[in-house]
Amino acid sequence: LAVPHPLFGPLNGYEWLALFGAHEARHLDQLKAALATV
Repeated sequence: LAVPHPLFGPLNGYEWLALFGAHEARHLDQLKAALATV
């Protein structure tokens, strides 16, 4: 079963989980960078 992603095309469940993890890691890096300026 694959569910379409607008940029990456069809992704299976494992690929979606990997994408979510990478997405959240990016937000965490952004948060750490913002907090470092305070």
